[in-house]
Amino acid sequence: MQIQVDATDVVRRADLLEGAGELLLEEILRVGYARSKDAARFAQRRFREGGTTATRTARRTSALYDAYDGDAERGEDQGLPSVLVSAGLIKPDTDAEVLHYGRVHEGIDASGQRVDKFTILPRASEFLKFRLPPEKGGGFVMTRGPIELKPRPTLPAIQERLLEQLPKDVEAAFQRVVGVA
Repeated sequence: MQIQVDATDVVRRADLLEGAGELLLEEILRVGYARSKDAARFAQRRFREGGTTATRTARRTSALYDAYDGDAERGEDQGLPSVLVSAGLIKPDTDAEVLHYGRVHEGIDASGQRVDKFTILPRASEFLKFRLPPEKGGGFVMTRGPIELKPRPTLPAIQERLLEQLPKDVEAAFQRVVGVA
């Protein structure tokens, strides 16, 4: 998921005020990076640790947990400087299997479309094998399948969190750099 902060008007205003545009872009980049990391940590804590529930996935190997990250980078939009803020399953060098697993949990099919469920079928044998958590006796349970898995998405919450905080951060950055509203 990527959210682009449109700072075009702010940058134009800042350029009129003694060339503060570059300082402002650097400040927006800094706060965007911090907010993206915060959003990734939020997703990890709220959706990828603790026991498995309707909205949360138990943390077993930490592979999916560790695949969440945030970043901000400078870019250009219609010839003007911009800051691109990203958060979600974006950690560089994440294993393809982990990304596939994450895509299932996010409810996104191979074509990039949102889905309400996934069907899991046995691959190597005629049974699916699942580890039971210790509080349910441990061990394994086997089923012939197929089973349906409901997604446990983080991206809507990440998006809501970023969109709620970033505009305030950009305005605060403008206040710090330029000193006017």
